[in-house]
Amino acid sequence: MRHSQLRGGTPGGHGFTRSDLFARLADQGLWSAGSFAFNLVGASVLAVTEYASLTVCASIGVIVAAAVRAYAVDGRVIAGARNSLSGQDSLTRKSVLMPGLAGALGAGLFSLMWLVAGNSLTNWWQPLVAVAIVLADGPHYTATMYGLFRRAAYVAFVYALLAGAVLVLSSQHVPFPLVLIWVTSLGAVWAMGWNAIRPIPWTATPIATMGVPLRLSGEAMYSALGAQLGILVIFLTSPPDDTAGIRLAYSLVFAPVFMLIQGFSPLFLSRMAQLHSLGGPAQLQLLRMWLSVWAAGIVLSGAAGAVLSTFWHNSNFEKVVPFLIPVGAAMLGSLLLDSALLPLRFSVAPQLPHRIRLGVVAAEAALQFALALTWGTGGLVAALMIGFSAKLLLSCLLAVRVWRSRDLSVDEVHLQRRSAVS
Repeated sequence: MRHSQLRGGTPGGHGFTRSDLFARLADQGLWSAGSFAFNLVGASVLAVTEYASLTVCASIGVIVAAAVRAYAVDGRVIAGARNSLSGQDSLTRKSVLMPGLAGALGAGLFSLMWLVAGNSLTNWWQPLVAVAIVLADGPHYTATMYGLFRRAAYVAFVYALLAGAVLVLSSQHVPFPLVLIWVTSLGAVWAMGWNAIRPIPWTATPIATMGVPLRLSGEAMYSALGAQLGILVIFLTSPPDDTAGIRLAYSLVFAPVFMLIQGFSPLFLSRMAQLHSLGGPAQLQLLRMWLSVWAAGIVLSGAAGAVLSTFWHNSNFEKVVPFLIPVGAAMLGSLLLDSALLPLRFSVAPQLPHRIRLGVVAAEAALQFALALTWGTGGLVAALMIGFSAKLLLSCLLAVRVWRSRDLSVDEVHLQRRSAVS
């Protein structure tokens, strides 16, 4: 079977080798660095109105890409596992291509409609950024999930290299068409990605997906939408400066710590699963350490952004300052909630964490939409802070529940031991 030839770090395998781990983290870092550099250049060379429009297209691309990867890759891996197939045997290139093309078309059309609604279609090339983001993400993510870590890292390296070249051009004050270069770079990455996943068959024996990809895609869609909705709403209701500011807060100030969290999350999840099977307080101790490290990272990133803002006068970068606290709080709230939900995923029916997450995202999205439409940017900031407070409270309640469940489990073990002795 195909999966016998693959490395252990793949879905259904037995773990990561050190070289796989290095390639995976390098891939994540390089891919994030490429996006970081293009956003940095955009904020440097574009007028605020044009950068705000580009921000909307990039946000829509991220939302749709998350839904496509959940439908085309993650959903098939889970459905395959329910059919006693390895993750590798569940994936085909055709299953990635068709949803990717449909998602890219939808992202482009939705971007065009949103820009027209905001009377901000300054560049007809801009919606192609959303199209290219969706297309490039599909094969790259598939290579990662299939265990082709080095191939995925090479693709990410080229993306970062092209972005670095654009960064050098901008520092030399050489005029260049940024949007066209970004789209072309993503197109090259898309082609390289398809070359990287050549070991994956084009088709395979059909499997019964049982609706898993569609449901998982929906969850990814509303989760990504919850994170990006504020950018889309204030684009329609507030000045372009505000759209640029909140986008810069997400994509520049807090991007490094977000990239590290994403890179280490698979390892954290794997270790939590191991500790759960062993029992004892080690799982909660690891969870506290995880929260402490990344909460400190978010706070330090915000503080660094505030310090650097003193050098950002008379540029797009100074617009980020009013959003440092609310965006940082939003990221911290999401970190707390995801971490609080994780122990539940090992001990309760999967529907409960899913429903909690769905309810939180739906309420948060509705609150952001209502307050932003009513009070503009101030309303969005208030919604972000209210969302943080609600997630903090819910996380504390979930933590208490997990702690009580742990105490009950310990008591049951003692009772069983006493019964065995007697």
